[in-house]
Amino acid sequence: MQRLDCIARRAYQPLNTPVKAKHIAGIDAVRLIAAVLVMLFHYGFWVGVHNGTSAKASQGLIAFPEFYPYTQYGWIGVQVFFVISGFVIAFSGEKATAFSFLLARLVRLLPAALICASVTLAAAFIVHYASYRELTMAYLRSILFLPFGPYIDDSYWTLAIEVAFYSMVFLMISMGRFQWIKRLAIVLGLISTMFLLTYLAASTHPDGAFFNKVRYILESRVSDLLLVNHGCFFALGIFLWLQLVKQSSWSNVVWCVLFTMVGCLQIYTVNLIFLYRFNIAQSAIVPCLIWLGSLTTIILAVKFNERVHQGPAWLIASFRRMGLMTYPLYLIHQIVGLIMMAALVKEGAHPYAALTASMGLAFVASWGICTYLEPPVGAAVKKLLLKFRDGFTAFRLKNPVSLS
Repeated sequence: MQRLDCIARRAYQPLNTPVKAKHIAGIDAVRLIAAVLVMLFHYGFWVGVHNGTSAKASQGLIAFPEFYPYTQYGWIGVQVFFVISGFVIAFSGEKATAFSFLLARLVRLLPAALICASVTLAAAFIVHYASYRELTMAYLRSILFLPFGPYIDDSYWTLAIEVAFYSMVFLMISMGRFQWIKRLAIVLGLISTMFLLTYLAASTHPDGAFFNKVRYILESRVSDLLLVNHGCFFALGIFLWLQLVKQSSWSNVVWCVLFTMVGCLQIYTVNLIFLYRFNIAQSAIVPCLIWLGSLTTIILAVKFNERVHQGPAWLIASFRRMGLMTYPLYLIHQIVGLIMMAALVKEGAHPYAALTASMGLAFVASWGICTYLEPPVGAAVKKLLLKFRDGFTAFRLKNPVSLS
């Protein structure tokens, strides 16, 4: 029981709590940079070129075409998130029980989702973004991590993909087979490789019926949820953990190199999707370089983690705060920020001033949420879930997972 409570408390330790050396501080910085890239993409590019939810939130008042060359690749932050998820879930799941893993994931995901979705719902209600029924249903889909949208904010589309990956790891832990994590990575990575290569081959004849069928499969929500499209990133994260934390081997290096190449291929297919679905032409070189730079930073962060932890306490605390801010920043910036931007422009503010104010609000809000709101909500969620611990254990004893 003491071990379980210890695991459950990790998500909301005070900043003055001594950080164990296994906490990889540099990855928190990479997380925050990835979230900022996504925010810049939404504010500086997507809102002006796509007539979707972002443009609706901004009421058509916001566009920064002069920033397009610099912000159009910010979507790559999502691929960085998926690699980090593969690494962190393998890292944290190795010594977890089924219940402690489930508890830790829910305590990490649910509080910020509840808070950010509620703030977005309130902002959307104020400006009559959609009907009350539509907003309420989108809100419920978001906080329940349902696999299909529409969500209260488009950023929630990745959460169900994360949950699908967590569910696979949870199943292995429940069966007492966490050592299958390498096999899971290989399966996810190879399935992703097969479909992406098929997409690439079919794209040589973009007007053909076969390409349209492959596009339909790869770009579908079901493929996302089955990790067909992004499995290579989770697989790469797992193999980075195996190579950098567990035990280095040439086979791990080979898999890392392979899935890094497949990751670049997936990034190239995203460019094709932008072209064929939205008629937006992009280069694959820049996002690949950003992504490879992020991988290099993650590797260096792991390699030099002990040295970083020898630094001043305020530096380690800053890294931890960056990591905690990332999730609420990712969830709250888009719709709320664009609604605020439009309101300021309507009041006569210069678009640049509105952009600066909205970005500042997003950072302050994410800091406030992770500092003051998430801890009590997380504690309440943990307390509620711990009441189900005995029932969960009893259910597993009565219904053991069969390997036959």
